[in-house]
Amino acid sequence: MFDVIALDLDGTLLKNDKTVSEKTIEALKKCEELGKQIVIVTARSPRLEVIRLPAELQREFMIFYNGAKIYQNNKRIYIQNISLDSAESIKDLILRKYAQCKVGFEINNKLYTNFKNDSIFGTTKFETIDLNTFKLEAPTKVLIDMSNIQDINDFKLYLPLDCNLIITDNGKLGQIMAQGVNKLNSLRYILKGLDTSIDRVMFFGDDVNDIELIKECGIGVAMGNAIEKVKDIAKYVTTTNEEDGIAVFLDKFMKNDLY
Repeated sequence: MFDVIALDLDGTLLKNDKTVSEKTIEALKKCEELGKQIVIVTARSPRLEVIRLPAELQREFMIFYNGAKIYQNNKRIYIQNISLDSAESIKDLILRKYAQCKVGFEINNKLYTNFKNDSIFGTTKFETIDLNTFKLEAPTKVLIDMSNIQDINDFKLYLPLDCNLIITDNGKLGQIMAQGVNKLNSLRYILKGLDTSIDRVMFFGDDVNDIELIKECGIGVAMGNAIEKVKDIAKYVTTTNEEDGIAVFLDKFMKNDLY
């Protein structure tokens, strides 16, 4: 069985209009009544007002920025920023070699971008900056619009060694975090306090940044809309985020009606 249900947000818990279906809410409530701990695990920032996540699903434990921040009862209990030196190197790299590239810096839960945001970074709340004069602080995450980067391997070679790039959203969005930051490590951090282990976690995900959790969790479930890499390594594949995939799987699991 399992002790914890961990949920990605976009493309998983959230429908395409950034809401959560009543069927899914009810299914998760039933699991909580059975003593299951629910953990939100997302690449998003803690600025949840930009999506329509019901209050009852803003859980005790929430992992943000792909694992760079962890909140418990709305208080931050863990943070791993990119070093200021590395952030400066990334900024200089963009200015020198990728001047047309759209970039965003997540600093103290605020997004700073070098362009008028067109929602490529998942939010319409931001501050537009001049990258040449912007005074950086250590960011939690750096966002890159990959459409203006022709050679991804070349771009990776220029990144600081203490940073890690993952590319999500069908190759459109680059996300740079400190090396070692990922959803799996942050979930393990929480599990220590809950006195349970990764093999007793049921996880639902859909994108590249979910692969490690899909592999390592005891019950890794890919959404029907997940990328093929996620489906290939998942133990189970459910229906899509538009078809109540989480609720459908939980119902079958509780009835022992899985294939």
